[in-house]
Amino acid sequence: MSFSFYIYYEINAQNEDKVRAVALALQHAIADATGIQGRLLCRRDKTQTWMEVYEGVPDAAAFQSVLESEVRRLRFAELLAPQSRRMTELFKPL
Repeated sequence: MSFSFYIYYEINAQNEDKVRAVALALQHAIADATGIQGRLLCRRDKTQTWMEVYEGVPDAAAFQSVLESEVRRLRFAELLAPQSRRMTELFKPL
């Protein structure tokens, strides 16, 4: 069974370029470590809400460990809008 990770958060519009660079660096590091290539999206109606999507994850616990380690290494939380945090939703096929 494989899993899909959906991670969403709010950014400040003035930090958009920096957040994009760090988010893409995060996705490259995740791909290098796990072979899972992520996608970066934003809401259609509220473009400061971003989402990372990682699909086809065979080992959710191992992937989560790598993801959390890279998020800390890149100091991702410092780039989020005040009062925002990375919210993770984990889905599996029916």
